[in-house]
Amino acid sequence: MLEQELQNYRRDLALRGYSPRTQSTYYRCLVSFLEYCGEPTEKITKENIKNYLYHLIDGQKLSESSLRQARSAICYFFSQTIGREVEVANIPIQKKKRKLPEVFTVEEVFRIIHSADNLKHKTILMLTYSSGLRVGELVNLKVSDISRDSMRLKVRDGKGGKDRYTLLSEICLNQLEDYWKTYRPCSSGMSDRNCPEAMMKMTKMVPSSELRKFPEVMKLRFTAFSMSSMHMKITIAFRRVMTPTAPTVKSTAESR
Repeated sequence: MLEQELQNYRRDLALRGYSPRTQSTYYRCLVSFLEYCGEPTEKITKENIKNYLYHLIDGQKLSESSLRQARSAICYFFSQTIGREVEVANIPIQKKKRKLPEVFTVEEVFRIIHSADNLKHKTILMLTYSSGLRVGELVNLKVSDISRDSMRLKVRDGKGGKDRYTLLSEICLNQLEDYWKTYRPCSSGMSDRNCPEAMMKMTKMVPSSELRKFPEVMKLRFTAFSMSSMHMKITIAFRRVMTPTAPTVKSTAESR
């Protein structure tokens, strides 16, 4: 009976249109909850759910976002798959915390980018910083997504399955041209099944004191976004990263 309910849950998640990653996460959350309860689903009550969520907070010390994820997975199972309301929506939840992300300095970004020992990984790091791309967006990038005229990239199936455009600096365009001449990518784009692991490996080549702010290179995208929402300022910052000895470009207003 339980096996059939879990299969139906997978089906309902797919029908809802969740991404494969979200489906997998929700499924793991539900299995963990059912194993914790150890009872048939028809005997599970609101108190069981509250006890489990408290176990995640007090026992496993999970973050607020992980707690919300587990709560949503359980709620969807009972409301959509089982068709039985257990007042999950009335269970109190921790208030969402809002924290400002810390960012790398220009010098730290320079060292991280130049720690790459091959053209592909260096291009990946440069795009991460300059265009603010996620790992999944990077590996799915294709030649047809690059617009030289408007100097922008088309991001397909980003977070939430949404497409968007992001900026493309002149330095990154030149880097992509070198990458294309070397690798001649076709439909596979920059696909690299070991891309996340390779990027983590590159951070180990940088002194740990310089990576005190973040353990992952993907936080480069936060650095890029925090510098400015304006294309001009990001481009100037990126030029400083790639040529740290170059003089800082001042705007007309600053020169006055």
